[in-house]
Amino acid sequence: MIKKILCLICCFLLSMIFVSNVWAINTDFETTVIDGAEASRKRRYLSLKEDEITKDKIFKGVLTSFDVSESGKILLCLENRRLVIMDTNGEVLREFSYDGDKQTYACWKGENILLYWGEALIEITQDGDFVSIKEVIHNYHNTKLLNDWKRTLKIETTDCVYQIKNKSVFMNPLTNMTYSQLVKIDAEGNEITLYDAHNTQFLKILTFAFFVIGFIIIFLVMFFKAYKRMKNMSIDYGKNK
Repeated sequence: MIKKILCLICCFLLSMIFVSNVWAINTDFETTVIDGAEASRKRRYLSLKEDEITKDKIFKGVLTSFDVSESGKILLCLENRRLVIMDTNGEVLREFSYDGDKQTYACWKGENILLYWGEALIEITQDGDFVSIKEVIHNYHNTKLLNDWKRTLKIETTDCVYQIKNKSVFMNPLTNMTYSQLVKIDAEGNEITLYDAHNTQFLKILTFAFFVIGFIIIFLVMFFKAYKRMKNMSIDYGKNK
């Protein structure tokens, strides 16, 4: 039984650091058409808008996914509900923000953007105009495609490789499949960091660690107080007896 549990834990950890090396992300999801009223509701709830380009604000978000278009534009999907379009040198071209409470993923569909948002696939132009909204069917095929999408950490182009990663591979199991850096590796193997949100990610992990440690301390204090109280009651009961 213990061996099975250890095996499952090892498989989980390996899946967290597994890297898919691809030329293009497969988004051949099986979907259903959403009627006009529901599509309008989702569009209003998404509240997509273009923001002023400010690097300080952009660099606060860790990455959930990324993609590179055939024309060489880089698309970043950030955990703080932002889409960022960059050129090959990391210069920000456009930035969009949106609402929602679920982790999202984004990739290119031609020169348009495809956003996996909740259980919907939303296609928008680079100007932020809506093209289509479809509902993703719950089945094995779509689940596998989404998992492959999440694990797409490297994308090869004709002259270089782009990769999202954490500063340390040991952070992968702690970050819920989010990443702090985007790097570009040229033909000579030189690595250039185009995006870095390591400080934000480290602060999140540190905050969570303090919360967990604080919870454990409070639990232990309450436990020992209850234990001491029960022990004193047991002693008093023995004396009275």
